[in-house]
Amino acid sequence: MTDTPPLPEVFQQVLDAATLASLLRDLQELASVYEVRQRRGRDAPPLALDQVAATLTQGVGVQIKYVHDGQHWWDTLMPGPDGVTLVRIEQK
Repeated sequence: MTDTPPLPEVFQQVLDAATLASLLRDLQELASVYEVRQRRGRDAPPLALDQVAATLTQGVGVQIKYVHDGQHWWDTLMPGPDGVTLVRIEQK
């Protein structure tokens, strides 16, 4: 029998515009963001954090990789009809 490490916890929520703005502000002020990319394939150019909201408005998803309080996190933001869906996974 092989010991399989536990899967990381996944957090998912639909964000309204105000909550998205708050998230982006918190990432800017409280996290160390090390990668921001469009979700358009592997060759998509990197983005600056301040380009995320405009990119989502264009209907393109974004992934943000960052460190907060010593933990690595990946946030994927996908625009949809009810707001922006956030999927957050802690990287161990």
